[in-house]
Amino acid sequence: MRALVLTGFFLLSACGMAPRKASERLADARSVLSSGDAAVRARAAWDLGQLGMAEYPADSPEPPALVSVREVAAAALIPVVSDPEAVVRRAAVEALGKTGGPGIEDVLLSAATDMDAGVRGEIALALFRRRFLKRVPEYSTASLNKLLTLAADPEAEVRWRAVYAFTRFPDVRAEKLLTQAVKDPDKVTRLFAVRALSKLGRSIDASLLSDPDLYVRAEAVAAFGASKAAAELPPAVFSDPSVHVRAAAADAVATTGRAELAGRLEKMADGDGPMARGRALIALAKLRGGLEAARLERARKDPQWWIRSKAFEASAFLPEAGTILSAGVADPDVRVAAQALETLAASTSPLVAPALEKVLRDPSSQLELLGTAIDAAG
Repeated sequence: MRALVLTGFFLLSACGMAPRKASERLADARSVLSSGDAAVRARAAWDLGQLGMAEYPADSPEPPALVSVREVAAAALIPVVSDPEAVVRRAAVEALGKTGGPGIEDVLLSAATDMDAGVRGEIALALFRRRFLKRVPEYSTASLNKLLTLAADPEAEVRWRAVYAFTRFPDVRAEKLLTQAVKDPDKVTRLFAVRALSKLGRSIDASLLSDPDLYVRAEAVAAFGASKAAAELPPAVFSDPSVHVRAAAADAVATTGRAELAGRLEKMADGDGPMARGRALIALAKLRGGLEAARLERARKDPQWWIRSKAFEASAFLPEAGTILSAGVADPDVRVAAQALETLAASTSPLVAPALEKVLRDPSSQLELLGTAIDAAG
């Protein structure tokens, strides 16, 4: 019964309904780590991990009291990594990635041979999370080598998690593996491999532009843009069956700054679906500036709110941007009006202050528009 009650407390705490002191949560979680119910043990391990997620000012060192709580929680979690139930081991490994603490790296590396793929996958994320949460300044050689090993695991759920780690913290030592991973049979692994290589500034194999998965294709297109190779994108990309790929192509062309490539986007800007059309409008405005005035004027009158919204966003690149955006704040759809105001507020136009004041003083201003004005005035 005590275990069930404590589990309820953990749930309430996680939802922000019953805030409790860290010391109380620590004591309660530790007390049920030996429960006969695997679900209760897993929940307790998760709660101990959350104790490592306490917030403090980013420009200040972590308070000693928080460090102490994390380390006590980590010490309690270490034995749980050997729990007979995989669901509990997964929770313990995930939690250790949050708490950090002395000796934790060795514990995680030893657990990376667990027979359960879910545990091995959590090991990969835990090694990444320790760095993400600044528990360590960088990957040790041992941690990096383990991530490389996990990235070649027989199970896809392990591989993609290990490869993901290199999308957040690119490392040239992973380049060879990533070059192979873009051909992985698992689409998620391929996607993150493409992204990781892009973060390293490496060119992407053009064959990935015809990958069977639309998200991998979109990632490959984005990688071409990131590596300043968007001019090499083949015509088929701009008519890809996926709107996500076409939108990524518009973004990629925009990064070139080359007006002579703008013609590739005209068809998309005039008759594609809302997402791709909107992105093409912005790209064309970036590339051609005032030469796109007529197209954007038509788009600002489009019956679809999304197109009008993107047209106002793109109008930031026109000579008369301030006047156009000020008028856009009066659009009947508050979503469009808010976008116009946000775009105007990001400019240096002398019309910014009057527009903000008008919205803030108008008692009938809709909440979304008012919120945009408050953020901009902030």
